[in-house]
Amino acid sequence: ASNRAYPGIKKFQNPVSNMMGLIKLAIGAIPIIIAAYGLYSSISAVLEGGATPKTGTSAYLSLLTTVVFGIMGFFSRFWNKKSKTKSIDFVFSGYIMVAIMLNILINFMSLNSAQVLGQFNDQIPFIGDILGSIRDMLTQPAYTLPIITLQNIITVAYALIILFQKNSDFQANIRLGAVIGAYQMASDKNLGKLKKMEEKLRKKITVNTDGMPSEVILKGKAPDYVTILKSIVLEPGLNKFGVDVNEPVRAKARQYLALIAQQKATKQADIDKIVAYLQAHTVAKERTAKHSFLSPEAFLCLGEIGKKHPTTVLDPLLDNLSGGDLLKKRYILNALGLMGGQTGKIKEILSKQEVHDALASQSYDVKNAAVLSIVDIGLELNDIMPVLDVLYELIDDAIAKAQPLSEHFVETLLQSLLKLCIKQPASVEVEKFIGVLDFKPPRADVDALNFILHDTLRILAYLAHYSPNKIPVKRIIELATTDARSFIRYIACDILGNLLLVKPEPEILSVLVKGSLADPDDDVRAMCNESITEYCTHTDGESETVVIDGKHVGLLDHYIARLDDADAFTAENASEALKTLAREYSTNIYKRLEPKIAGDNEELVRDCVYVLSTLDDDVMKSVSLDLLYKRLEDTSDATRAEIIRLLGYLGQARPDVDMQIVAKFLSYTKAPEVRLNAIFAMGKIGTKQPANATGLLLNLLGRMNKAKRSLELELVYEALGVIGSVHPFDEIITTLEQSIMGDMNPFSKDVVAKALKSIGQGLIESIGMKKERKTQGTYKMTRLPGNIVMIFLNALQLKGIPDEVIDIISDGIQDLLPYFLIAGDAKKPFEYLDTLHSFLVQAYNSNFSHEILETMDRIHSLKAFKLYVDEEKSLMVKASAKFYAKQYTPDGVQFYDQGMLFKALGQDRYALASFEIALELDPTEYFAPRCHQEIGSIVQATDAARAMKEYQIASDIFLFFDDIAGMKECAEKMAALRSK
Repeated sequence: ASNRAYPGIKKFQNPVSNMMGLIKLAIGAIPIIIAAYGLYSSISAVLEGGATPKTGTSAYLSLLTTVVFGIMGFFSRFWNKKSKTKSIDFVFSGYIMVAIMLNILINFMSLNSAQVLGQFNDQIPFIGDILGSIRDMLTQPAYTLPIITLQNIITVAYALIILFQKNSDFQANIRLGAVIGAYQMASDKNLGKLKKMEEKLRKKITVNTDGMPSEVILKGKAPDYVTILKSIVLEPGLNKFGVDVNEPVRAKARQYLALIAQQKATKQADIDKIVAYLQAHTVAKERTAKHSFLSPEAFLCLGEIGKKHPTTVLDPLLDNLSGGDLLKKRYILNALGLMGGQTGKIKEILSKQEVHDALASQSYDVKNAAVLSIVDIGLELNDIMPVLDVLYELIDDAIAKAQPLSEHFVETLLQSLLKLCIKQPASVEVEKFIGVLDFKPPRADVDALNFILHDTLRILAYLAHYSPNKIPVKRIIELATTDARSFIRYIACDILGNLLLVKPEPEILSVLVKGSLADPDDDVRAMCNESITEYCTHTDGESETVVIDGKHVGLLDHYIARLDDADAFTAENASEALKTLAREYSTNIYKRLEPKIAGDNEELVRDCVYVLSTLDDDVMKSVSLDLLYKRLEDTSDATRAEIIRLLGYLGQARPDVDMQIVAKFLSYTKAPEVRLNAIFAMGKIGTKQPANATGLLLNLLGRMNKAKRSLELELVYEALGVIGSVHPFDEIITTLEQSIMGDMNPFSKDVVAKALKSIGQGLIESIGMKKERKTQGTYKMTRLPGNIVMIFLNALQLKGIPDEVIDIISDGIQDLLPYFLIAGDAKKPFEYLDTLHSFLVQAYNSNFSHEILETMDRIHSLKAFKLYVDEEKSLMVKASAKFYAKQYTPDGVQFYDQGMLFKALGQDRYALASFEIALELDPTEYFAPRCHQEIGSIVQATDAARAMKEYQIASDIFLFFDDIAGMKECAEKMAALRSK
């Protein structure tokens, strides 16, 4: 029956594996069978009026399972518990061991009580007497029946609940653990062999047809294909919240199957069998009412395998596009999108009639999936023109026909084209989108038309930098100033801002300035402010003027003058504009704001104070502290809170802020926002005056109820983290450690974890800068990054930690792990990481969490990454190590973060490789421009041409993300390179 549910699985089964599976099932079932039989015997004894002693066979089986599972479970879950864990863990582990020992004793007594009593009477007589009394008592049904019955009822009931609660997180974690165990040992073994076998492998290396070394097959334990293949098509299991608890299981199985298929160590026959199995459960599966589930992970796995084995995968996918199952078509198209760009099959895929039929389908879902598939292919290509041509044809056809309901498809096309713009913006034809501005098919959905206009404007906003003369400026100004829809005005102002960078027309700047002061929508005004600020950043517009009512006035002067406008709305908007604009001017504007801070307009005072908090340190050093101290005494609580917040920023820039003035508001009872801002400010001030600020915050923390969750408590921990990131005092770290390990509110532990993480990152940065750590008063600094990680590992072993806290702790460990790649002994480079991995295994036994498993994978990834970077002789070893590094951590942001850490530590080789892998994994994510920029800065001394290319790519992507400051940095670096 099991094989019928998994067609194709028999090819992976063998008599030995089947027998082992049956043995494991039998061993696991024995306790339930014994309990059920015992329950039956107890009931029978009650009905018959007597008690039936435990039989010899039953005792033997109970003894076997207790020893095998009980003792093994104790050692795996409780052995090596760290001394800083809760005492309840020790009590509970002792209870478990006592229970196991008593169970063993009872079973021995059942088998041969005379021999057991004789042994105790000879060695420990008083225990022998006690056991004799217990034996005599247990022969009386009045004592034994209730105990045995209750025990068996609990065992059977618990087993049935676990057995039939298939959609529980517990069972899902058991399945996930089974999948990980089915492959990880094999891959770890290969990974460990790479460096050890280096010399031996090089002797065996042959040369392939491309002149590159061929990979030598590394032997390792064969994966448990049956477990992995069953897992990838596992039916959804919805828990009480409607979440599919089996999705992570299928995702992990997909990752492993893709990894297996891409390794040259895998035989082609095994790959063919894997593909055949996946096809049987995807393209060849006929869905019925009983078997309606199609695993999206199985389809995606076919796409992953197809990257390296296109001939095996491509044709069956294309052939099944002509079927009537719409969901299957969508999944097939997703798989094609994965493999199309990397297999060089783009023309073949786009020329297939089945693809054209999908694009012309009457089903919106199928057409949508086809477009998304083509876009995915385009994102993998260096030349996107073939994909653009297909999309152009589709959008031209849709606009020309303007059929009812076609607006939804046009919306999809525009969203797809927006993604492709970043690849080759200069190749995109602006004219194709001008006509879409007036697209209005009959009986069209109004919301869809709004989104079409919005997405069209977004595309034009990006292309404005590359084709400014093709943008209909007057039409855009009209939309920005008169359109009733705020989201349309918003994106129109974005277009004008981008045009202003390359086509600085006075009319455009005037429109944006007026919008920043008069537009009724907050977001539109914010976009106007952002666009003006970007323009000033780009042009260094110290003397920039704007035409208002026919007169030329200084831009900054205009906003400062409008602070006193009779219209309160205009005055408030002027102060909001200054919050973003003032920081772009090197001119010290404090003297011009000082009279307004001393004035009576409370709202204006708060806005001016906020503006000062955004300025650079040089301006902050010129601010009059006496004026601020005075205003604290004669103002409203709302203004008082804003001034205290500013004093925090001033205290971060200068050491003369009077901490005691701020400290007296730590216990301010009239307004909580004043008290909260005082805590915030104390953390900032503590970066310049650490000893006093730390003492005040620790005293405040000591008076708080840590068992009750409160924003005030969390802000204290956050403030300690701010101080500790610069001055990692032992007392701060110890306090945070006691809190995260103690009985504080578990939902506040995420803030403590974040504070510890920032301290760990600060420790690593200080090591990279070779910053000397000096004792401050009675506060010492002796801790290292390893101490922070150990605190995290101990915390993960606590029971009852909320999932979100486990996630943050795991993320903190992952962010700090790269440090240990270079901190160890050169002769034992992985000693620290291996030790940490063993602690993570222990933590996983305490809290089944997917995040902990990811952290364990992160260690494997880092080990492979080091082999990849350090290997200089064997290309095979280098390629294999890189493959493992990416497979264990297929997340670009992790490699970007580790690249920044390595750069801070001065490890440019590791940083460069990290940024390169990050771009390979996620070339269009938010961190992509920074990766290109960092690569350029690393290689510019040795490869100016590559550096120039990387800076140009970074500049283009910065523009896409509206990061003008980043774009300007790249422009300056390119100019410096050209001048050499």
